[in-house]
Parts: sequence; structure tokens; C-alpha cells
Amino acid sequence: MSLPWNITDTSQAHLEQFIADQTQEGPHLDFKRDIPTKTGKWRAKVKAYMPLLEANDPKYAPDRSNDSLVRLLFPEMAPLPWD
Repeated sequence: MSLPWNITDTSQAHLEQFIADQTQEGPHLDFKRDIPTKTGKWRAKVKAYMPLLEANDPKYAPDRSNDSLVRLLFPEMAPLPWD
């Protein structure tokens, strides 16, 4: 079972059936590429940045300057998943 395309059409019954069916997540997380937009601006942006993200372009690398603070505030996470 899948949920309604428009999230506002989703009811409690939909969610309960979704859980009862133990619906599995798909193998790809590419759904943002298919988001319908009125102007098409989002789709154009996705087409521009998605290949760069997939290629691990350094321009889109995460900022690691606060990793030591994260370790201090959340010691239970050490080592951090990206260490």
C-alpha cells in the first residue's frame, strides 16, 4: 500500500493500513526529483545540484567545523557516524 500523493489526503486509516501492511521503503531516495511544482523552478534546481551531490562534489560537502562540539554535546554518539 502507498499513501496518497497529496499528504493532505492522508487519513489516520491510511497510516494504520500502511503500518499494518509493513510497507517497506523503496530502494531509492530520489523522490524529490519528481516533486510537481507550479513553476518548475524546483525541478531545474534539482537537475543542477543532484549530479553534483551524487558525484561528491566538494562544494556540497558537509561543514565539519562543529564536529568537536557535537561530540561534546552528544558523547553517546561518539564516534560520529562519519568518523
